[in-house]
Amino acid sequence: MHKLERLLRPKSIAVFGGAQAAAVVAQSIKMGFAGEIWPVHPTKDEVAGRKAYRSVADLPGAPDAAFVGVNRHLTIEVI
Repeated sequence: MHKLERLLRPKSIAVFGGAQAAAVVAQSIKMGFAGEIWPVHPTKDEVAGRKAYRSVADLPGAPDAAFVGVNRHLTIEVI
């Protein structure tokens, strides 16, 4: 269980994608997620009111978990 702690109780999440990612950000906030939420989008400056990062390399740290909400053609590239 200890090895899964970061995934099951994340302190930060990276959220990849557009509309689906915006919904995940909004719902995470609505549910009271107290950790960091880092939207990642290659062209947007903001997702659901949060600063968006252009790539994983631009994130302020390593996320504990990630949501990937992109089309099937981009999934492999994101992962």
